[in-house]
Amino acid sequence: MATTHCLYHSDQDSFISLQKDLIQCGWLPRKCAHRLAMAVCACRKRLGEVPSYEDQLANTEMIRGIIQSENAKYSNRIVTFINECLNLTNISNTNNDYNGKSYSYIQLITVLCNAKQQDFSMLSRASVSANSKFSERELQREINRKKKLTPHQVDMIIRKKKKKTPACLVKLPIFPGNLQKLLKLEYVSKSKVAIVEPHYTKNNTNFDNNRVESFVKVWGNPENIKTLTARMIQNAKCVQERMDAERERRQRVKTERRIYYDAIASLMGCSIHALDEEVSPWAFDSCKEALTDDFTLKAHKSARGKAKSQTVKTQSSVLDGGHCLQCFKSFTNLHDNTECTFHEGFASMNQLKGKKTWSCCKTVVEDSDTKDYLHHSCTGCTTSRVHAWRTHAKSKGKNKDKNDYKNM
Repeated sequence: MATTHCLYHSDQDSFISLQKDLIQCGWLPRKCAHRLAMAVCACRKRLGEVPSYEDQLANTEMIRGIIQSENAKYSNRIVTFINECLNLTNISNTNNDYNGKSYSYIQLITVLCNAKQQDFSMLSRASVSANSKFSERELQREINRKKKLTPHQVDMIIRKKKKKTPACLVKLPIFPGNLQKLLKLEYVSKSKVAIVEPHYTKNNTNFDNNRVESFVKVWGNPENIKTLTARMIQNAKCVQERMDAERERRQRVKTERRIYYDAIASLMGCSIHALDEEVSPWAFDSCKEALTDDFTLKAHKSARGKAKSQTVKTQSSVLDGGHCLQCFKSFTNLHDNTECTFHEGFASMNQLKGKKTWSCCKTVVEDSDTKDYLHHSCTGCTTSRVHAWRTHAKSKGKNKDKNDYKNM
């Protein structure tokens, strides 16, 4: 090894090989080992502080003892390089020459000695760059490293990785409709060793043909792809078995429900369609009320952010103030159990009796009783289980349109 001023610039290849060996044996951590050349370089304008003579002697004795006791742990290159540095450091110490050609050797011995004591301050960014100010570009890079990546940046990184690595097609034993449940797993969606995407063309064909097989494209290292593929195949079988069991359970519940309805229909002496017709009006009323409450709740949530200080109004139905268009009963609630009795015809003048009668049952009626609930409930000829509820505004607007048409 030539006794020049700088260890790094005298023979860069051998120094880089030494640096890799120190990382491999665990002497220096990878995150700060790349600054070793800057720490020992003697070509800089302003060199760092050199340890005192006593500290140099202590460091050399410590490194010499480490090399002798742990000789089998390190490679021949490390042992030879450090022994030559120790000899040159001893020569410089005796001559009290701490600058010039001895600077690199002294700094290397000091860095290695501190590294054994888990002190990497000499390899820190602040220590190496103490003699020069950070540029604005370097400061911006440090800030950008701490920021989270935007979706656009993530897409750009994925595209670059796809261009660098070839794609591999993997077959999985899972139905294409259940593939998203597998791809949402954390080790697949957030994988740092490979990129996984479904093959839409083949999966659409298998979905139409009802085949239990799916295809995905994988980009990455072949060894990582092999490990990831084995794990995905195993999990795909588990997901498919779970979805098959869920589908069988739903089919069984549907069959049991149909058998139950058939038994009820047979006991009541009617068909299943007639049973559905009897149940449907009540189901429609409950569904209508549930939708009304849901709409009121959504409207309250949207208005809560705009005016938090306002008091919450009591929930009211849109049918409040309305009436039935058949029997003209005032609206109470959707679960009104009373029957709707009304005249389904219209009131017309009977020339024989000289009075108005209903066209449906020939019952005499006065003009004021055509929209009277008491008259319809007492004399009505048609009965229905459900009221035809309408809001007061709609019925008023409808009558207004008719009056306007008659006046034309």
